[in-house]
Amino acid sequence: GVPYRSDGTDVWGVSAGPGEPEQELTFEVARLDSLGDNFFVNFTLLPNGTLTLTTGDFVHGDAVLNVTLRDSEGAAFTPGNTLTVRVLRTNYPPSFTPADVAVLEDDAVNHLAAVDISGGAPLSAAVAHEQQSASLSFEVQVLSDTPAWSPYTTVLLPLSAPNMTEGGYLLASLSPGAHGVVQLRARLSDGATTSAWETFTLTVLSVDDPPTFTLPPTISLAECASPAPCAVPAAAVASALSPGPGDEAGQSLAFSVSLSLPRVPS
Repeated sequence: GVPYRSDGTDVWGVSAGPGEPEQELTFEVARLDSLGDNFFVNFTLLPNGTLTLTTGDFVHGDAVLNVTLRDSEGAAFTPGNTLTVRVLRTNYPPSFTPADVAVLEDDAVNHLAAVDISGGAPLSAAVAHEQQSASLSFEVQVLSDTPAWSPYTTVLLPLSAPNMTEGGYLLASLSPGAHGVVQLRARLSDGATTSAWETFTLTVLSVDDPPTFTLPPTISLAECASPAPCAVPAAAVASALSPGPGDEAGQSLAFSVSLSLPRVPS
């Protein structure tokens, strides 16, 4: 809460009455607003008109007070106007906690990268709930993009820009087959105030892509008249062999073959 002590000018013209300086004076204060008992932690109006108070945490609004001055013999005076204590609203900056993201290469990036998203004032502050429902938006920047392998020079697809949803989900497009590490930073805005920049990492993990090759639909051979096995050139059986993307070029390949033999007439 916020403490306040006046300089004695909040209530002035305090008098015990004509010729009655010996009487003791006390102020009685009645709340006329509907801001609740927790709006003030303490509130004191001293006999000399000095006001001291401490507000509750994260509250704002106009507290309207009806003030009565009473002397030690019971006589009372209430002025024709009320006293208003105005506590101005503070726009607390929004906040969030970053979360690192890990995906497999060629995955769609739609992963949670921000948690504990807050519009500013704590959720427990009932008077500040309107700030919790403020429209929030993330700004995302790429700090570094270091591919272990990529068909381009970056893990992220060139000319694409990552962004984050209001709920904290990171959206990004990856270069095909790329893997490596992207360091990003994000900040959260409510349209008036902005959080500090927070950094997090997008790690794209390598996947062992299957090798590929092509087979002709049919291989036609002349009947083998030799008792020795007839050799078939490898190029006639499989072509366009590939171990996978460029980062898998050094992998060794081996074929496994299963035979499905038709019934041969005798």
